[in-house]
Amino acid sequence: APTRVPVITAPLLTEVRHIAPKGWPDASTGPGRRISEAEAQPNALRHDLLLDKADLGKVIGSGGNTLKEMQAKTGCGIFVVDKEVPPGHEEPMRLVVLIGTLPAISQATADVAKIVENRSLKRVAPEEESAEVKRICGSALLAEAMN
Repeated sequence: APTRVPVITAPLLTEVRHIAPKGWPDASTGPGRRISEAEAQPNALRHDLLLDKADLGKVIGSGGNTLKEMQAKTGCGIFVVDKEVPPGHEEPMRLVVLIGTLPAISQATADVAKIVENRSLKRVAPEEESAEVKRICGSALLAEAMN
């Protein structure tokens, strides 16, 4: 089968953000091990997203299909740490770790934000939508990406 070329249309992030301390989640756990392996790849950048646990199902999708499609589309490794609260945060927050090139993590960030934004429309007043997306992504890049 031919290799799929990542589709990158989002503006580049101006910075990458690390929410979790180095070494979290523990590399001896399933997600921690996969994250450590991905971070060890040459030129890999890591960008952490903090999401409400209620949003994870929409990001993952039925049978993991949404997550798999995003990974194939962007070329970015997307790791959902759904069982543990990140250090320094409280329930119901969870960590989504993006690992890849800057264009790949920029696109994955925009894609996750769009999914969460669509889910959040029921919970967030329209005038607060952009602030909610910026809070999730930790970047001011999303006005253009949301179109």
